Amino acid sequence: GSLTLTERGDVSTLNRHPDFRLIAAMNPATDCGKKDLPPAVRARFTELYVDELRETSELITLAERYGIRPEDA
Repeated sequence: GSLTLTERGDVSTLNRHPDFRLIAAMNPATDCGKKDLPPAVRARFTELYVDELRETSELITLAERYGIRPEDA
């Protein structure tokens, strides 16, 4: 894929690196002051619903999996 930054007035495209990944997170739109993403934007993502982690052991496991020290999580 490629990208053209037309807002900046660019006419040439930027090619993405083959290993490029984009990960985004959003709290549910039911939270105060939030709106649903427009359908055209939402269609470009794969949605995964993740329940809130409440158990300390779950939080520690997640932190360690991504190289975060539990005391920094």
